[in-house]
Amino acid sequence: MSVHPSFLAQRRQPRFKLPLSAPDRSVFNRIIDRIKSRGWHVVLHLDAPEIVPLAPMIRALPLPFVIDHIGRMPVAGGVEQPPLRVLWGTDFPHPNATHEADEADLVDLVPQFAATPLAQRRLLVDNPARLYGFA
Repeated sequence: MSVHPSFLAQRRQPRFKLPLSAPDRSVFNRIIDRIKSRGWHVVLHLDAPEIVPLAPMIRALPLPFVIDHIGRMPVAGGVEQPPLRVLWGTDFPHPNATHEADEADLVDLVPQFAATPLAQRRLLVDNPARLYGFA
C-alpha cells in the first residue's frame, strides 16, 4: 500500500496510548526523536490517574503535546477560566461508537463547558490555530 505524499505532508502528530511498556517506550522515544524537528506535536491518550506519574516524562518532551480526552477527567461545572491550552474535537467518524452521534448536537454542548464567548473562541479557534500553525 502506498501513501500519497500530500497525506504525509498533512500529518502533524502521532498518537500513543499510555502508559507504555519498556519495548514500546523505546519505539516512542525513537518516534519522538524523528519528529521533534518537524514542527509536529504528539497526542498522548491516557487516563487522569496516569498523568501525575508520567508528568516528568511528559514535561521532558522536546515538542508540544496534547493529552487526549482531557485525560478522561470528569469535568463538573464547566471551565471557569478561559481555556488557555485546551482544544475541542470529536473522534469523527466515531470508530468505537455504541450509538449514533450527531456532530451538530456535540457542538451545541460547547457552551455547557465553555460558557463565555472568550472561552469558546480559545477552545475552538485560537488554541487549535496555535497548535496546528494556522494562526
